[in-house]
Amino acid sequence: MPASPIAVLALHIIDSRAPQDVQAQLERNTDAVFAPVDNVDDPIRSAVLRCGTLQYRLTLTLVSVLARGNGFRLDVAVFAHEARADEQALLRHAQAWIGVWTHGLRILPGPQPGEGSASRLQALAGAWRAAEVPLGQIATMQHSILQAMRDGATLATAHKEGGSNIRFDGRRYEHTEYGENESIRHYASDAQFLDFLRQFFDYETSRHVWPARVPEVDAWRLILRRVRPPGGGVAAGGSANSGALARLSSPGAAAVAVALLAALGLSCLKWQPKADAMRADRQPVPVHRLPAGPPAGPENRDWQRLQEEHRHAIDTARTAARPH
Repeated sequence: MPASPIAVLALHIIDSRAPQDVQAQLERNTDAVFAPVDNVDDPIRSAVLRCGTLQYRLTLTLVSVLARGNGFRLDVAVFAHEARADEQALLRHAQAWIGVWTHGLRILPGPQPGEGSASRLQALAGAWRAAEVPLGQIATMQHSILQAMRDGATLATAHKEGGSNIRFDGRRYEHTEYGENESIRHYASDAQFLDFLRQFFDYETSRHVWPARVPEVDAWRLILRRVRPPGGGVAAGGSANSGALARLSSPGAAAVAVALLAALGLSCLKWQPKADAMRADRQPVPVHRLPAGPPAGPENRDWQRLQEEHRHAIDTARTAARPH
């Protein structure tokens, strides 16, 4: 990774969920493991992502425990490996991907300095560490995946030529491909199904280091994050308030505010007005957009349908670059 970022961004998140559940959502959105940075006891988790010629370091920090929810800061550093002929184009690319990774979070002012309970913060940090212990055990994660599938959970992908759905039909595991290459395959045993999952999601779990591979424990953790329980409400391995983006459909469930936008030698005029709008206490606007253009605002459309369409856009963006 280059020594200096071309741009940095800090987002403040106010969320009622536990730290491990916010972490689970980010891991599902990014296909990257957020790991402890230095001291495992610190409430800080970081991940490195790669998209095209840009590399990103995302760092999630639990900073406060407030009456209205837990306060987090998500720091994003953007790095370029090649000469920057068009810096604005690079920043537009970065903006689009950050929009994918933080989708579902809404804009609200961040906490005041010193606000919150120090003892509660320490307790949540301890619970966060404890929640990560099963994520270091491949057999435990595989069991969670199989149990979730038998309870009605699904996995899915989508791309411009079609997509796939994976489920348990009551007797065996079923993988259906739709679109240009329609097919149905079945796996009678747990072992066969797990082998299929690992191969099928090989690229998705290692997309940020491809053609290298992430450690097996990280691969299974990211597969677990992709499991959708019935209704799409909660990611496997999380609590009743965690997981898939549908849990953020209620107004006020989560909030994001731009706290800092520093361009290092760059002009970020397209980003700065959104921060100005937040500080002026005007109607919040989405911080980021998907590359192909976002759907209309949730106030004008059915929110559940919006979530499904945006989820499809996220899956399409992820799989478009998958090697064939």
